[in-house]
Amino acid sequence: MEKFVRFVMRFRILIGVLLIVFAAVAAIPLKDYHIDNSLEIWFFDDDPALKNYRYFQETYGNDELVTVALKSSSSFVTKENTKKLEALISTIKRLSSVETVYSVFNTPSKAEYLSKDSTATLFHVVLKQVKNPDAVRGLILADIKQIIEQEAPEAGWQYHLAGLGVIYNALNEIALSDSTLLIMISYVLIFIFLAFALRRPLFIVIGIFVVCLTLVVVLGLFFFFGKSINTVTMILPTLIMIFSIADIIHITNTYRRHYNDNPKQENEELVVGSIKSIIKPCFFTSLTTAVGFAALTVSRVQVIRDLGIFGAIGIMCAFVFSILFTIIFFSFIKKNAALKQKPNETNSRLVQLFYPKKAAVLIIPALFFIACIIGMFFLEVDTYTIQFFKDDHPVRKGSDFIENNFGAYTPLEFLVKPESGTFESPEAWKQLAEVEKKIVEIDGVTIYPALSALIANMAQQEDRESIKQILDYIPQNLKNNFMKKDYSEIRISTRIKMDSAQGFKKVIQKVMDNIPGSGKQWSLKVAPSGYLPLYVKMIDYITDTQVFSFIIAFFLVFGITFLLAGSIKLGLFAVIANLFPLVGTLGIMGLLGIRLDIATVTISAIAMGIVVDDTIHFLSQYKKTGEVNRTLDKVFRPIVSTSLILIFGFVVLLFAQVTSVIYFGLLSMLVIILALVGDIIILPALLKLFPGKIQGVKK
Repeated sequence: MEKFVRFVMRFRILIGVLLIVFAAVAAIPLKDYHIDNSLEIWFFDDDPALKNYRYFQETYGNDELVTVALKSSSSFVTKENTKKLEALISTIKRLSSVETVYSVFNTPSKAEYLSKDSTATLFHVVLKQVKNPDAVRGLILADIKQIIEQEAPEAGWQYHLAGLGVIYNALNEIALSDSTLLIMISYVLIFIFLAFALRRPLFIVIGIFVVCLTLVVVLGLFFFFGKSINTVTMILPTLIMIFSIADIIHITNTYRRHYNDNPKQENEELVVGSIKSIIKPCFFTSLTTAVGFAALTVSRVQVIRDLGIFGAIGIMCAFVFSILFTIIFFSFIKKNAALKQKPNETNSRLVQLFYPKKAAVLIIPALFFIACIIGMFFLEVDTYTIQFFKDDHPVRKGSDFIENNFGAYTPLEFLVKPESGTFESPEAWKQLAEVEKKIVEIDGVTIYPALSALIANMAQQEDRESIKQILDYIPQNLKNNFMKKDYSEIRISTRIKMDSAQGFKKVIQKVMDNIPGSGKQWSLKVAPSGYLPLYVKMIDYITDTQVFSFIIAFFLVFGITFLLAGSIKLGLFAVIANLFPLVGTLGIMGLLGIRLDIATVTISAIAMGIVVDDTIHFLSQYKKTGEVNRTLDKVFRPIVSTSLILIFGFVVLLFAQVTSVIYFGLLSMLVIILALVGDIIILPALLKLFPGKIQGVKK
């Protein structure tokens, strides 16, 4: 290590230039910065659920509806409003991106499109199937909104938009604005934190330089591999910036402590001694945090895996850049009094306050721990996309307005086909009528009226010739939307209330349980299809992510901690101290009803890597001193400083517009606070309570 440090100092300018050139090259892909929250990005291309969804789209077209609701002070059945509404819908129909519009003008069931007092109406805009809907969705919605905004104010109407495409587009807009805003706020806060923690301008410049360089390299690699910013990965830049400064603070504090202890030593020797002293714990803290991120790569959700991969890369890049650039910059420092640190007695007062009552100090954490274990049993795994938006967001308000005035509007699709033959058979239609009956028996499920009328008519036919004649006269757009060309399959399109993935799963299960199974008298196969089954599949993947990433992170992170501790006893104490924040956070989530969703599911694995960081610094110092009080004298200040910076760094996420990101920020802050309690109270108390000889600890 000494040879390495001296080598870097000898070729400091060359190494610095090469690193900057590398960062400049890595920055080139930043021009490919883009936002994507479509459903497909959450799944791998070979995922069976995604393949089924694509089959549905290729066969029946786009199931993505834009639902438009209009509210008037007068009835929509008046001649004036009817004429204006018809003109508005006709204009929207003429858009090249629109397949058709379902409204009060082309349905046998007008009640579905009019509120009870007739002062509100809605219509569904069906978009044409395109190869890359995410690239054009924003433009299509902008065209629809422009037409409505030109006509609605003149007619005295208010409007609301809802639907899956509207949700995706709103999430894209939020991800774009939030990712930019959060990065800007992060830079400001990091500057303030570094100024507070490091005081000297040179150290602050080093910190900001390393943070910027790391961020540029990681995001450059991120976009180079074709990844996108979304409601999960939008937190990546903020996380990278937050974690990048931890090593800087520990290295800088170690360098200044070496100066205090060896004021007459040459600067080169100070740099060598400081790096030799701190590089091992810094490497292990970076490694455990990276392992926490890397554990997410077991997820079958693409964007969570992306967060894990590039989070781990970012943490290790930050470590490498921190070591190299602190060596380079510190080698130019001229020694003066500004390097000297004032003695810190806060830790001494802390010891006097807690440790005379050795056992008592653990009573409150123990009771809290037990309560949180109970709370973990109430933890719910679910994703509720509409609740990603705050209550006053237009998408949330639009969805609520439509459901309150018109009922369910979210499409749930089923594909039905005979085990043999086609729907040219009268018996197949009779059984299909039975399927429809069983579906609508489920509370809150309705079927598209035109299809319902067709099924009722066809079920009355007694011979194949009559069936063929009717099929020949069905409008082509109706056949394209609801039947395969060879009549081997029928699509039943239903509407259900907007719900969470778990709620959708229950509705689908109720429908499937209510439909007769295969048998001698039953020859139809029924399967859920379209968007919702794919959305529901995320529940299974989220659960798997939580379980497997936690297990992997647990064994790897604590395995590394045991390795560093060099003692079963010391390693066991470290595990106990670090289980406290993990169980505490998950328990509080359960007690407060905070779901493990597509964003917060990452918290346990990432937290696993975070909580051991300060523990590693504590253990490293304790093995050198062999005494709790002296260890706290050395590590209290950097541990508290880095914890506070991490806590306030996550404050940035509270400015997000997506509620799950806000929860992620709050939970991360909670993890760090509880981890700090574990490191400066629980771990020292355990060492005081059980003071026997520990292998590898200096006495």
